Amino acid sequence: MSEPSEPSKPSILDRVVEYVPFQQREAIKLSVGMVQQMLCKPTKSGQRCTEDQALKFIMLCKSRGLNPFEGDAFIVGFDAKDGPEFNLITAHQAFMKRAEAHPAFDGMDSGVIVKAASGEVADLVGDFFLPGDTLLGGWATVYRQGWGHPTKARVRLESFNKGRSRWETDPGGMIVKCAEADALRRTFPNQLGGLYSEAELGGFVPAQTRDEPAAAPVGRLEVRKVHTAPSWVAEPGNGDKVPVPAQEPARDQPAAAGTRYPGQEPASADALGF
Repeated sequence: MSEPSEPSKPSILDRVVEYVPFQQREAIKLSVGMVQQMLCKPTKSGQRCTEDQALKFIMLCKSRGLNPFEGDAFIVGFDAKDGPEFNLITAHQAFMKRAEAHPAFDGMDSGVIVKAASGEVADLVGDFFLPGDTLLGGWATVYRQGWGHPTKARVRLESFNKGRSRWETDPGGMIVKCAEADALRRTFPNQLGGLYSEAELGGFVPAQTRDEPAAAPVGRLEVRKVHTAPSWVAEPGNGDKVPVPAQEPARDQPAAAGTRYPGQEPASADALGF
């Protein structure tokens, strides 16, 4: 009489990690198999990420509260000389979400650095420049309340432009994103440290979004500081209108100083249940 076979252990591909993304209320679920089949952009030769690469992607998303289903992060492959390689990429919108939610964020200015036909080097606001101008780089200035001076970043075009993907059609917009990401990361290291945007990693984006126009991030096309406009109410007694602070929904209120944002807790393989 044969002995009953030992139950097979759950495959690492099937184990599910559940967490609540940044500024959201409902949890999402990720597994290695889900990342490989649904969230990984394969190489041109059809190669997909390995289990280890998929696990690293899950750890990044969980520790930073990123929601890949909303485009906060993605894993993109490309064929290299030594075999397929994969980049773990944070979308630029994830940088903006965290900056906007931080109670000390006080706005950002950004633009391109160009050399005019006259030879003059100028900083322009936004990513617009004339056909006769030579694009040299990008700049960004981030304002943080409580700091005596803003954080300024200036990056060179040649340091990031690989001539691939959106860099071919929108080098101005991409270099501005690089400058913004650099300035935001140095201003908010606890929230953005270790995260790098698609522009900084060569402009790799999923195929379904590669040809879509990128949404203009805050501060790209206009000089501004972020302030909530006041609402107006009639003062009892005389009917005069006085300004009162606009009320935001509770879920959008920034966390108090020192509060740990959802998803900031460092993750490990043990913490993920693997």
